[in-house]
Amino acid sequence: MAKVFLVVVCALFSKCQGLVGHANPFPKSAEFTRTLEQTYANAIAVQKDYRVKQYCDSYDDSVRKCLEGKKVTILGNSISRHWFSVLRDILESTMGNQSMDDEKNECGQGGVHGGVRPGQGHCYGWCGCSTETSSNTKLEFLWQQRVYDPEESDLLRHDCADLLTINTGGDDIFDPGRRPAFKETLENELSQLRNMLTDVIAVCPETKFYWRTTTPVCADNFDATAAELNEMINYSNDKIRTMLSEAKLGLVFDSWTANLDRCGDYDDTIHHSKLVEEHLHSVLTHYCGKSELITDNA
Repeated sequence: MAKVFLVVVCALFSKCQGLVGHANPFPKSAEFTRTLEQTYANAIAVQKDYRVKQYCDSYDDSVRKCLEGKKVTILGNSISRHWFSVLRDILESTMGNQSMDDEKNECGQGGVHGGVRPGQGHCYGWCGCSTETSSNTKLEFLWQQRVYDPEESDLLRHDCADLLTINTGGDDIFDPGRRPAFKETLENELSQLRNMLTDVIAVCPETKFYWRTTTPVCADNFDATAAELNEMINYSNDKIRTMLSEAKLGLVFDSWTANLDRCGDYDDTIHHSKLVEEHLHSVLTHYCGKSELITDNA
């Protein structure tokens, strides 16, 4: 059965910073002050200092022990791409403050660029990046901008991940050309997504699967207001959550709720490097719940 969770937990020696939901259905865009020009240039980086402040150095060591010898697969857009960068930094502790430009050069670029990776062309289903860490953790990121990508089914079944986390749905809303038909597209592709995930989990029964809801936007952009975009995102999230629940597929991490009223922590309209640290901590805490990663004080 698909379960929705918003974990409130503490890492060893952490300050017990939990994630709290809010009644307000949309973020306060007035709190958003940075501009796309300021942040897209080269400023969105792995927030290692923020992570250490929140969870202390022992957190990284505990994650490495938990994921030793395992495979982690992350699917989604540029927000998910940042999950890859953050988790690699946790596992290797050598990446430093890799910027968004660095991420684009290594793992490709999404949005209207359709996942264009330098020298490789369009890569909706296959483009991404991967690494194997010193603790033998296999980590990979793959673009999935559409709700359903047929190319990824065979890949996910061929080499089963221990931890699989996916987010899709936002890019059909952010793209002005696709937006008018996003509800119809969602309805058409939901059944395909359900069948793909059902097939993957049947072939890979040991895979722990986490769906991540699409996060709110924090300013008018993409030829639409923030309120309009967030209404559509909320609609998409609800449809996908319902499908997952009815199909009894995986767990849902409600990153939408986790980001409500957090626009002050966003990097730009959609990206939120500090909050990715929090989201990843929550998912890892749940996945590594039987390891020494966390002490559950909820």
